[in-house]
Amino acid sequence: MTLTTFFIRHPVIAIVLNSILLLLGFLSIKHIPVREYPEVRLPVFSVEVVYPNASAELVESVVISRLEDQLSGLENLDTITSHANQGRAFVQLTFKPGTALDKAMLDTRDAVGLARAELPKEAEEPRIRRSSDSDGPPFMGIALASTSDGLGELNHYAEVFLKNGFRSIPGVSNIRIWGRPYTLEIKLDLPKMLGLGVNVDDVYQALKNRDLHWPLGKFEDRIPVTLSTPTDTVDKFNQILIIEKKGKSIYLQSIADVALKTENKQFRVRINGQMGLILAVSKSADSNPLLVSDAVQKMVVDLNKQLPSSMKLSVMLDQADFIRASLKNIESSIIEAMVLVLVIVFL
Repeated sequence: MTLTTFFIRHPVIAIVLNSILLLLGFLSIKHIPVREYPEVRLPVFSVEVVYPNASAELVESVVISRLEDQLSGLENLDTITSHANQGRAFVQLTFKPGTALDKAMLDTRDAVGLARAELPKEAEEPRIRRSSDSDGPPFMGIALASTSDGLGELNHYAEVFLKNGFRSIPGVSNIRIWGRPYTLEIKLDLPKMLGLGVNVDDVYQALKNRDLHWPLGKFEDRIPVTLSTPTDTVDKFNQILIIEKKGKSIYLQSIADVALKTENKQFRVRINGQMGLILAVSKSADSNPLLVSDAVQKMVVDLNKQLPSSMKLSVMLDQADFIRASLKNIESSIIEAMVLVLVIVFL
């Protein structure tokens, strides 16, 4: 007795088995992870160095060139892509397929550590992360708008309360804030400086040493004690001691005007006529774009319930929409094919 003969003689069993197959198919559509491309763990890393107030030409000559000298000798390295912006250097490393991610990361850290000794002292510590598109167009763009808050207040709120929340989502590699952050502006009064015998180097050294931290030992040999003098307000900056001459103390407020302002950038974000900023979300190379998009969308809904009444979050850009539209077309094609087959069979 053949298999077809068995099912012809036992139609109930055939119906049950086909029903199970259909049920499994519908469950698979809803629960099996779907993505645009197959999951591939690409060994791609980015190295970012912030060099405050340096021009792009200076960043390229004293930062990028020295990083490339050390990174170019890495094993299984395929390509190096780098570019310089105002005060920022970015180097992307792409290793050959099949390279062990852990080994590539360790080799990259070692090379960057060797290059750090050759970088300018004013440059910040290099940041290394896995990324494929962190410096290109964002995967998602989230707008934060406000009816009453200023640009600096919005930027500060996003930096403190929103950035870490989105960064904790699995698959998110980086969050950039496109806004205008607070900056402390110090305008030196040259006539006053000349009259008091203060030069620019005195001011620079005083500002450089403004935050002091001294370990004072342990209380009862158990609790560490540290003496700290942070400078985090305009008034505290005004009271910074520059020099002492002839028994007279000269403070920063005597030779400069100190004010807290928003950074003067060349762009401004407005959302429906309101002041705002953009949270640019970049995903990691091996993450599922649909899962990342769903998680970010859910967090936007949850955060909107907690935001102040004057603020609102909205998704302005989502590159996963194209993937969803493609999958929708595939589902429609499958349904149309099933309907046509059924029509042909019954006719």
